[in-house]
Amino acid sequence: TTLIIILATLALVLPVSWVYMSARPVRGHSQQVAQTLIFLPVTFIIWLVTLFMTVGSVSNDTEAVNRALREGRRITEV
Repeated sequence: TTLIIILATLALVLPVSWVYMSARPVRGHSQQVAQTLIFLPVTFIIWLVTLFMTVGSVSNDTEAVNRALREGRRITEV
């Protein structure tokens, strides 16, 4: 799913960078700005997916600990 999200982000970001490059009043464009327009959203999406995966993992661990405490088991057994 991460690959699909990255490809979808690129599909949305590439037209933005093309418009930036074609709408400049001066002949030429800043390559650094064009690369940043592509790089930042992709990096943000990767970070966001990683964050949600981490939160999900912590949530699962918390549920396991709560279940163990309700059942009277020691937490080291989880």
